[in-house]
Amino acid sequence: MYRTASLLFAIALSALLPAEAQEPPAGLPFVNGAFTDNMVLQRDISVPVWGWAKAGEKVVVEFQDKAVEAVADAQGKWMAKIGPFTAGGPFTLSIRGPQSVTFTNVLVGDVWLCSGQSNMQMGMGGVINAKEEIEAASIPQIRLLTVPNIIGAVPSSTIPTNCRWQVCSPAAVGVYARWPSPLM
Repeated sequence: MYRTASLLFAIALSALLPAEAQEPPAGLPFVNGAFTDNMVLQRDISVPVWGWAKAGEKVVVEFQDKAVEAVADAQGKWMAKIGPFTAGGPFTLSIRGPQSVTFTNVLVGDVWLCSGQSNMQMGMGGVINAKEEIEAASIPQIRLLTVPNIIGAVPSSTIPTNCRWQVCSPAAVGVYARWPSPLM
């Protein structure tokens, strides 16, 4: 019992000590996977944009003729806050640092996060007039990002790399014609 308590105390104490990592944690992307072409950034707030690089490296985020600089911390995480911006678009978001990436067709508007109910996975095939609704789903100002259900013992810092923002179209909505969605 005493040995177990000492070990748990040592583990808990080590979590509080400052990290000395010079490299970003293995497998983490330069830019968080939530940022892709066709995304929507929340209007009227300072929007956080983040990723990972070597400790101390500078990153510049540019959007709508504004540039913000961030520096990766000791654990390799960097975060820049841009904005606020009014609704509109499409725009381009560029990020430069140890790597460079540009995201196109970016809108600024309202972002709605939906989670928690099992019926939220219900496919479009279950709605009244499904075929007609799917065919009429050409609404380029609406964007979709679906993150699949993933069971994990600890919170994740990223979303799967195959998740991409999509422009609302019959093809994008048609993926949800079955229940549960094949993306879940």
